[in-house]
Amino acid sequence: MGIIFTSNTLAGFDEGIEAFQHGDYESALQEFLPSAVQGDIEAQFFLFNMYARGDGVDEDFDKASYWLMQAAEQGHLASQMQLAYNYSIGQGVPVDNGKAVYWMTRAAEQGDAQTQYDLGEAYYLGDVVLLDHVKSFKWFKQSAEQGHSQAVYMLAVSYLLGKGTSQD
Repeated sequence: MGIIFTSNTLAGFDEGIEAFQHGDYESALQEFLPSAVQGDIEAQFFLFNMYARGDGVDEDFDKASYWLMQAAEQGHLASQMQLAYNYSIGQGVPVDNGKAVYWMTRAAEQGDAQTQYDLGEAYYLGDVVLLDHVKSFKWFKQSAEQGHSQAVYMLAVSYLLGKGTSQD
């Protein structure tokens, strides 16, 4: 069963956005928090940013990571991409290449061309995951189909060298 948002929840979020844009972070926090607790992924992402940057609150990477994880688990693309990055450098979470690749894959599966390219590159180079040219080809192809220029180049290289596909 999905989460049902009342008009009060959405109104609170909109008021939070307005307060945030005017630098009234205390009011923004008061508006975002109830929406975030009820599962609003945009409010969760705003809270992540507030805690990560210290916007009107003490910088707190544990709280930032909590809200980021909440949004990422619900499929928020920007949260998944950020969580992958955080795991790759250890910001607010321990360095964990496996989890970084997991979240990168979740974002790539949503169709983000840059993330698809990055994942293809990771499999092509074998630096944070096991070398796998079939997977690199798959991700380069999906990214290239969206017009990502670097992916188009790497797809051509993959065809030229026969890496992950038949040489052509």
